[in-house]
Amino acid sequence: MNTQEIIELIAQDENEQLEFKSSARWDYKLAKINKDLQDVIIKAISAFMNTEGGNLLIGVDDSGNILGLENDYKTLPKKNKDGFELNIRNLISENFGSEISPYIKIKFYLIDDKEICIVSVPLMDKPIYFKDNLCIRNGNSIRTLSTKEAVNYYLNKWQNNDKKDIDNRFFQFFNIFQNLLSRIEDKGKSYKEKIILFRKDILSNPFGGYSNRPTLLTHFEDNYLRLKNEFILYISSFFNLINFIDENILPKDDKKIYAEIIKSHLSDYEMILIIFYLIFEKNKNHYGLVEKYNLLEKLSLNESEEYFFEEYEIWNLLKENKI
Repeated sequence: MNTQEIIELIAQDENEQLEFKSSARWDYKLAKINKDLQDVIIKAISAFMNTEGGNLLIGVDDSGNILGLENDYKTLPKKNKDGFELNIRNLISENFGSEISPYIKIKFYLIDDKEICIVSVPLMDKPIYFKDNLCIRNGNSIRTLSTKEAVNYYLNKWQNNDKKDIDNRFFQFFNIFQNLLSRIEDKGKSYKEKIILFRKDILSNPFGGYSNRPTLLTHFEDNYLRLKNEFILYISSFFNLINFIDENILPKDDKKIYAEIIKSHLSDYEMILIIFYLIFEKNKNHYGLVEKYNLLEKLSLNESEEYFFEEYEIWNLLKENKI
C-alpha cells in the first residue's frame, strides 16, 4: 500500500478486517507504560487469523486520529521502528510459535510527520489460540468463544477446508495410480496386460506334478519372484494410495468411501497379484490395510481357482501372513 491508500484506509470505520490501536505499550490514559496493551495487540492479531484476516493499525486511535509511535518507541531498548517491529515479532513468536511470524507483514508509514505501523494478518489454515482461547472478529469487535462455540467454529471453518484439500489430493494420487496402469509400458505390454498374464501363468494347471502344498507354493513363489520387478511400481503405488487414506484425519465413514472408490476400480487380476504379494512379501502392515478396508471382497474366482484357494488354504495363509 502507498501513503494515499493508507490515508483512505484510516478514513474508514473499524470493521471485521480493520482495527485501530493507539499504541502497543504506552497507556495514554495512565500516561505510563502498560504492558497489558501488548496482550490487546496479540489478541487482535489472533482474531484476524481466525476470521478473514485483516489490518491492524497501531498509532491511530478509534476515531482515526493519527497519534504516531513516538511514545511507544521511548519504552523500548531500541527506540525506533526496528525495535518496535522486533518487539511485535517476539510477542507473536512467544504466543503463537515462531512458525507463524513469517506469515504476518509489518510495515511503517509516515503520515503528517508521524510514524504509524500496519500489521497485515492473513487468515490461517488452522485455529490460532490466544492464552488457550479461540478469538474471532465480530464486526468491529473481538469475541472470545466458549468451548462449545470454538468446536463448532472449528468444524465449520477449517474441517471443511481440510476435507476439500484431502479430496483434491486423493483424486490427484488416484489419477496418477490409474495412469500408471494405462501409460507405462514395458516390452510392448501394458501393466494391465502383464497382470492378466501373471494370473494365467501362476494359476495355470496348478495341480499338475505338485503333490503337496509346500512344493506347489515353491512353484508359485518362483513365478512371483520372476515377475515381481515388473509389478513393484504398481504395488508400491497401490499401498501408497491406501496409506494416504488411512493416515489422514478423517471420519471412518469417509475413509470407507475412498476405499470403495479404489475397490471399484480393482480388477480380479490385480487382486490376485496383491494376494501373492502379501503371501510372499509378508508385509503385515499392508495386510492390515487390506483387511481393514476389505479390499479383496470383490474378488471373483473361477471354479478351479476357488478349489485351489480352498484346497491349499490360501485364505488362511494370507491371514497368517506367513508360509
